[in-house]
Amino acid sequence: MVSLLGAYRESSTTDGDMYDRWNTSQMASNHALCYSLINQSNPGTAMISGKTGVIISIDGFSPEAVSAEAPYDLCSDNRQNTVFTWRQQRFFSAQNMPNQTRGMYSEYDIEIQDVLSGSDKYKKIQPATIICFEEVDEDSIRAAIELGKKLGHPVPIELIDRRELAQTEMMHITEALNNFKTGETIDPALVGEIITRFNNVRNAHRFSNLSDELLGENKQNENKDAPFNIEHLNQMLKECLASVEQKIRSGQVQEGLEALEGIKTAISDERQRAFLMPTMYEKQLWTGIDLDIDYTLDELQRTYGKPIVKPIEEIKTLEILSQMQGQELSSVTFDATFGKIETMPEQLSTEQIMQAIDVTKIKESIAEIHSQGFYQENKSYDERTYC
Repeated sequence: MVSLLGAYRESSTTDGDMYDRWNTSQMASNHALCYSLINQSNPGTAMISGKTGVIISIDGFSPEAVSAEAPYDLCSDNRQNTVFTWRQQRFFSAQNMPNQTRGMYSEYDIEIQDVLSGSDKYKKIQPATIICFEEVDEDSIRAAIELGKKLGHPVPIELIDRRELAQTEMMHITEALNNFKTGETIDPALVGEIITRFNNVRNAHRFSNLSDELLGENKQNENKDAPFNIEHLNQMLKECLASVEQKIRSGQVQEGLEALEGIKTAISDERQRAFLMPTMYEKQLWTGIDLDIDYTLDELQRTYGKPIVKPIEEIKTLEILSQMQGQELSSVTFDATFGKIETMPEQLSTEQIMQAIDVTKIKESIAEIHSQGFYQENKSYDERTYC
């Protein structure tokens, strides 16, 4: 659980050392402070004007101290006795939150008071470590020294190389891809893992200083050879679909069709994670999965699945008309329905209607629909024998 000083709100002063700034009365007036949860797959944090500052981490806080959370910036205000958020809160487990975070970084609002200390007096949660990415900067060294002196114990500096984390994620992705293509069974969960891990890295570095190197999606410096460029994600998904088709042709028809449905669900789930995108089109762009993948999925389902036609509901129109002999009908538009009467009056009797239509042919058509399955509504797919 990390926090970038000054990124969420101007909550500290520049007076004094790091300990004084962290424990200033101005910061203590807040009800809670904002943090982000990071892991090896998705180390996305807030930034100040595109740059990182001093990042602290905390641990050992009470779960009850978490007053709000979401996989994006909540635009919260913690200066009162309650926490107010402009955006909707969404709660996930600590294991799942990084996989749901697609708004660059998550936000946790955590009470300032260290309730686990057992003290009746006010005691603020203190930084456990200082976090640095790729290299240790002077400001972080100074902050660790200043905190350590007044806390009475050393405050470690954690150096995290996000390049190495991205490389590890690519190893996991490649392994999942190979297992999917070579496995005896077709496991769509592996495709979901590929999509999730790939977009975890994309989320963390969409605006980081490693964006051009890892993603290469900046229009001014586009690089489709970057390891986490969306071109690679779509290529892997195409390989997965080709593998499913090959196994369907080899006889794993029903299993392949179920896997296609599972892959479709995994893609939909990933797009839904783009909570801040208002339209499905923008969710699709943010996710990076081309619509060509959707088209290929649909085509495979149409090719290897046969439509199941649900029984057509019994049509009782003719029976009703027969029971209405001698009665007049109103509010019926006949112009487009019956063509045997050149001049249509505003109202027709049942006998006139029966004379105007060929009931025998209609009954024959209904029987043909039932027998030959021409009814096209409510189609779904199951196994079709393929030669």
